[in-house]
Amino acid sequence: MAVSLCACFAERERLDTPIVTLLLTTRQVAAGDTIRGTLQARDASGIIDWVITARSAFDTVRVFGDAPELGEISAEFHLPVVDSIPAGTRVIVEAVVEDDQHFAIARSDTVTVTS
Repeated sequence: MAVSLCACFAERERLDTPIVTLLLTTRQVAAGDTIRGTLQARDASGIIDWVITARSAFDTVRVFGDAPELGEISAEFHLPVVDSIPAGTRVIVEAVVEDDQHFAIARSDTVTVTS
């Protein structure tokens, strides 16, 4: 006796991760000035939120936003640098983008404080 089984399966949504680019306007910034740049991201399933953090031994600042399942974003950002930060300090700028499948992708870069 031969038995044949046939099942119909709905195709699963393909998993993908956000493609993220962090572009800084400059690699050097003065104390009291502003770190400027652009965050670009795209994702086939949709981006739900993003955060950009500038972190040093002296301060941490953040800017964030949501993107109600947009497939692509481009956001300019401005992060202040404290007046009292010493010259030569490295500030790490990190962008994290999360998609609607809860994949989070991070990109980072560094700027240096000048006198």
